[in-house]
Amino acid sequence: MLPQAIRKLLSEKSTPLEGLIHSVGKLWCPICGVECKDLGENHFLFSFHQATGKRKALEEGPWMPSNELLVMGEFDGSKTLVEIDFSILIHPNLASHHKLALGLMSKETDELIGYEIGEFVEADVGEDDMETGSVLRVNIELNIRKPLMRGVTVQTEDGGPDRWCLVMYEYLPDF
Repeated sequence: MLPQAIRKLLSEKSTPLEGLIHSVGKLWCPICGVECKDLGENHFLFSFHQATGKRKALEEGPWMPSNELLVMGEFDGSKTLVEIDFSILIHPNLASHHKLALGLMSKETDELIGYEIGEFVEADVGEDDMETGSVLRVNIELNIRKPLMRGVTVQTEDGGPDRWCLVMYEYLPDF
């Protein structure tokens, strides 16, 4: 059996199957391609001819064919479409945190902020786990049913006053 995943396109209009396969299928499995079945109401079942294609579809993104958000749900043959959770935007492009003290420019701070906003996935830091530059970048998973946070409070290591850190979301789609 081929690796499979369910996707829901968050759109008011229906999307042609061929356009969806052409726009994202070639990105996920450029050599072997994907198969896609329209399950109705902008739900699609993707079958990948390469396991790496499913990994790419799940772990990279967000995917926005025709400027509309494509949200992943893990395939589970024992569930109906209504039971599958399409509320998590997997790996939105990086969130940025500005105006942090230099001592807080670390992977540890990235993780704390990432878990405060959603689910931490990965930090964009150097080999020493320290950020190089004036902005922290972190990959996170967001629940699209919850409002976005405008910022978080971070405690300083030296026991000084807590700092408010503005959060700016990069490349976040409209939904």
